[in-house]
Amino acid sequence: MHKSTVLIIEDNEINREILEAILEDDYNLLIAENGKQGMELLSAHTADIDVVLLDIQMPVMNGYEVLEAVSNDLNLRHIPIIVTTGDDGLDVEEHCLTLHATDFIKKPYNPLIVRLRVENLIRMRNFAATLNDVEIDKQTGVYTRNAFMIYAQQWIDSHPDLDMTLAMTDVRGFKRLNEQMGDSSFEILRRVVEEIRNAYPENTIIGTYNIDQIIYLHPTITGKDMSNEEKEEWYETRFRSLSKDMDVVIKAGICENFDTTRRLMGHVNNVWEALREAKKIYGRYSRFVSKDLLDKLQRNARIEDLMEKALKNGEMQVYYQPKHDAKTEKLVGAEALMRWISPELGFVSPGEFIPVFEKNGFVSMADAFVWRETCKNQRKWIDNCLKVVPISVNASRHDFAHKDLEQFIIKPLQDNGIAEHLMHIEITESLFENLSSEAFNLLQDFRHRGIKIELDDFGTGYSSLNSLSELPIDTVKFDMSFVRKLSDPRKQKVMKGCVSMIKDLELSSVAEGVEDAETRKMIADMGIDSIQGYYYSKPLPAAEFEEYLAKQK
Repeated sequence: MHKSTVLIIEDNEINREILEAILEDDYNLLIAENGKQGMELLSAHTADIDVVLLDIQMPVMNGYEVLEAVSNDLNLRHIPIIVTTGDDGLDVEEHCLTLHATDFIKKPYNPLIVRLRVENLIRMRNFAATLNDVEIDKQTGVYTRNAFMIYAQQWIDSHPDLDMTLAMTDVRGFKRLNEQMGDSSFEILRRVVEEIRNAYPENTIIGTYNIDQIIYLHPTITGKDMSNEEKEEWYETRFRSLSKDMDVVIKAGICENFDTTRRLMGHVNNVWEALREAKKIYGRYSRFVSKDLLDKLQRNARIEDLMEKALKNGEMQVYYQPKHDAKTEKLVGAEALMRWISPELGFVSPGEFIPVFEKNGFVSMADAFVWRETCKNQRKWIDNCLKVVPISVNASRHDFAHKDLEQFIIKPLQDNGIAEHLMHIEITESLFENLSSEAFNLLQDFRHRGIKIELDDFGTGYSSLNSLSELPIDTVKFDMSFVRKLSDPRKQKVMKGCVSMIKDLELSSVAEGVEDAETRKMIADMGIDSIQGYYYSKPLPAAEFEEYLAKQK
């Protein structure tokens, strides 16, 4: 059984022997006959000593001098010290307390009192150490997220009339640095924390939010006479300068003078969103929580409130945008797209609701709905003897975390008697970044069954060319942002080269976002296989797409 260690600093031999007799059965003891010896033992056994029993009146170095030396030493000041005193009066205790003594024991010694005082101090010290482990992030030395939320709220509650600022910082590329450098990468975060701590008020509360995100609460430091634009520039200048000094890019989200009567977590979410906006803009180092951002967050919250009911009540529907052969211009496929027309919100753009669904995971429910509805519609169109073409359905990273993904895909095909080649899965390259080997193998299995895999958004990233040779795909789909820049001759050469390479890899190709005859001809001349865009048709509700199919026969 582990024994705690007690250091006894006492010049009187009889008193030393009494304390040894009281404590030796329960503790490891270190003995010093004066303050100088005691300091030497403290320095040599700092990590082992749990409590010090210190006499005041001693030769060479007295107890006051020991207390002062310990108080000024960062490595020693955490060790509790019990001062042993005779009838020295109240002024002695007061003097010792100013030098950070922890407790007092009167002489002559009462054995039970001595044991209980030592035992209680060690218990309190161990509890504090455990609490410190829970509350302090070991890598950065600041509060953990939960501890920050507790202490920040306490500070806010105790200062109701104080204007407060909440901020969150992020070091660009830190996750990659952490993978390369391991724990040594946290030195960067510690430096960021130290620089900001020095620049902000002493009572700033600092905590971790995510691995590379640090959150700060402090009294507002910009002047009341400054405009919002001046305040934003004030922060922008400081984070740009800090980034330059540290040779890293530090982004920040900031919320000044927030409503302290509202739940703190709501403000933290707002600051996180502001930080996210700052990270999207090259050359921008900070972003304020603005009215526009708050309006956006409020609408996103309402989207979350309504989404389940909207899906259940049929407000969300599946539209289909045709794909045509680039040479013959015959209908060869379509893409299934979700549309939401809300009685309350009106038309909700996919660019608005899809990011919300991606963030909260509801996108899996939406994807499953689109897949099921499309399988049912394919069955209907087959039964009505219409021209039937393969239809692609988007899949998100959340889908591949679903333990029943195979049932999610295969069962609607089987229930409706749909051949696998009539349904394609569209994925983005970013989906593969954190895809498990099991999910990767599942994609391969889908391909072996006959379900084609299309790589969406090609041309928007930087590693797409390498992906073509590695990913389990059948078709490459050029993003509309790429297609719409083809007035640039260099872009034309790049696309023509990509199309040639795709053909060499025996993959098919699709260009989306084609809106005019000139672009359609240019792309067709490059050798693209099929074309999707408003040149042929906008996305159509199922009933209108059915009419579109009927015209193709």
